[in-house]
Amino acid sequence: MITLFDKELNVKDYNCSENNITYDKLKIPIINVYVQVTGKCNANCSFCKREKICENFDFEKFESALKAISRNVIIGKVAITGGEPLLCFEKTKRVIKIAKKYSRFVTLNTNAIETYLLDKIYPLVDEIDISRHHYNDDIQNEIMQVEVPSLYKIKKVDVDNKISINCVLQKGGIDNYYKAIELLEYAGSYNIGYVKFISLLPLNEEAKKLYVDPTEIIEKSKKFTNSGMLHDKDMCCCFEFLYLTNSYNTIKTVIRHTTNSNYSCIKQFVFNGKNLFDGFAKNNIIC
Repeated sequence: MITLFDKELNVKDYNCSENNITYDKLKIPIINVYVQVTGKCNANCSFCKREKICENFDFEKFESALKAISRNVIIGKVAITGGEPLLCFEKTKRVIKIAKKYSRFVTLNTNAIETYLLDKIYPLVDEIDISRHHYNDDIQNEIMQVEVPSLYKIKKVDVDNKISINCVLQKGGIDNYYKAIELLEYAGSYNIGYVKFISLLPLNEEAKKLYVDPTEIIEKSKKFTNSGMLHDKDMCCCFEFLYLTNSYNTIKTVIRHTTNSNYSCIKQFVFNGKNLFDGFAKNNIIC
């Protein structure tokens, strides 16, 4: 438990477990902070829960929140997200500048449609997570309902190997082991060194219909060099392995499976430009 803005909060204060039985206690909790800088997006993925985000971003409140959080926990990372952050470039730059004061690791989630801005934001962050849900450009465009830039064009910016791929598992997209391997081969052909496969959260009816259970993909991937499964009680689990492509590129791969979205503790803080919340479900306003 921590006290934040006069509220008693039950935060995650333990390490994830290899056996789902023994959970080591942390002396100081490590919590990530997600920042929704805008609700606007130039893609229209059907599984995404579009919500209103405060466009009049309160920078003073954001810094006050980070300052208070950092007194109580270690901020693992600050992830800049949206909507699409590159649609409000100057605001995003200012958010990053503040975030750098309180975290050593600041990431940006983007669909990279505004590719011409990638090289400008690139030096300011430590990792850029590109939304890429299929190795076929036509299917990728269909999923996002907009024409997206090629990975070749995106990778030109990546002089320091900061770019990774976030792939949401979904029916009609990457929905089995063999397609997941195809995506890894595709990423490897452009020297992408990090790919994350993510199971859908039931944020809307379309997400529920498109949901793919990643268990089969995880089981078939256990033949690769791996660091095994990490469990977070009944809430989620992650499987990590190294994949060697046919072109001899090594890709760090993580498959994240959320098994219960009703978290029993606070696993991340979310700031939406106006308020700090106890997670993406936004059950409670903290400040």
